Amino acid sequence: MITKILHYYKGIVKVRIVSHSPERFFNLCRHHQIILYELVFQEGYYECQMCLRDFRMIRPIARKSHTRLFIIGKYGLPFFLYRNRHRKVTYISCIAFIAVLYIMSLFIWDIQFEGNRKYTDDVLMTFLHSQGYVQGMKVSTVVCEDLEKAIRNKYDDINWVSARIDGTRLVVKIKENTGILKIEENDQKEGDLIADKEGTVVSVITRKGTPLVHKGDFVKAGDMLVAGIINILDDGGGVIAQHRVQADADVVLERTYEYNDFVEASYIKRNYGKERTHYFVQFFNYRFQIFPIKKEDNMEIITSKYQCHLFSNFYIPIYYGSCQEKRYEEEVQYYTQEQTEQLCEQNLQHYFENLEKLGVEIIQNNVTIKWEGNGCDASGTIIVHEKTGTLSKQQQIEETTKINEYY
Repeated sequence: MITKILHYYKGIVKVRIVSHSPERFFNLCRHHQIILYELVFQEGYYECQMCLRDFRMIRPIARKSHTRLFIIGKYGLPFFLYRNRHRKVTYISCIAFIAVLYIMSLFIWDIQFEGNRKYTDDVLMTFLHSQGYVQGMKVSTVVCEDLEKAIRNKYDDINWVSARIDGTRLVVKIKENTGILKIEENDQKEGDLIADKEGTVVSVITRKGTPLVHKGDFVKAGDMLVAGIINILDDGGGVIAQHRVQADADVVLERTYEYNDFVEASYIKRNYGKERTHYFVQFFNYRFQIFPIKKEDNMEIITSKYQCHLFSNFYIPIYYGSCQEKRYEEEVQYYTQEQTEQLCEQNLQHYFENLEKLGVEIIQNNVTIKWEGNGCDASGTIIVHEKTGTLSKQQQIEETTKINEYY
């Protein structure tokens, strides 16, 4: 493939060789390093191809070997340019096209996100616009390291960000924190465990520190659960020293959640009529459409837009797509009592699933569903077991020692 491209660039001449001693002609060509391609023998003559540069050097060799050469065909870029030498507009257009491509390659025309699930492309694109990263900005002004830091500082649940430039595209890959519990590295060497919610203590499992609450105690948000202190005792049970540590324990509270939900039996159904599709072409922010659509009441417009690109990563600011126009009429319909109760039950089960994802254990369900004539009302309480406890920020203090008089 590369050889054919080089031959086309240099120019190929197909000739017919007529000679009484072709062997001498071939030997002279070999001596002068003239390469003959696709040499074939016909009835009384030979046919072959050679580069344009070699053909210009072969006339003395043909004269010396008494060989006659007949040109059968001319192929390649030099002959194409010579045949079209009077078409100046074509050359100017090609040069202008190459210049435009080069200028457009200096800008970013497409921004894509990969790996995002929680945050949509529109949310991330709005943030990038606020930071000055927009379509049409110069490639030289894009600092991928600053962009990565800005995204990580803005969204705490994004763990990893990688930005790179592919052609005229800015590709941003992110990795979100998909875990339920957020684990943070704590460099504190000491601290107390404080309650972040209120409830009745069910169990206390202390791994490090001194527990201050026991089973059955009622605590409020801000109360100290486990003190970050370890007492060192002597043989008689007296305290001879205290060490400040980072408290670590599992404290489970029994809490009560209030649940209220109402599902109406009536709902609005949309009956769609005939659909119409309109096509458009967009250049930068200017859209050209033969039949523009005017948004009216009881109308949905679904737009599909695609961006043109010359290569896999060379995007240009030209778009095409279609607008689908859907008109509808709204009609009020009603669920049956059984269907309404099922919807209300589904909402309750979805609420339970969300609690379980947060690590909450449901102990008792006191929610009742009642039919009110125009819908179902679900109300009541939910008793759960839930972990509590956050580390308080303590300043490092010196270790205090109390020495027994006996020693």
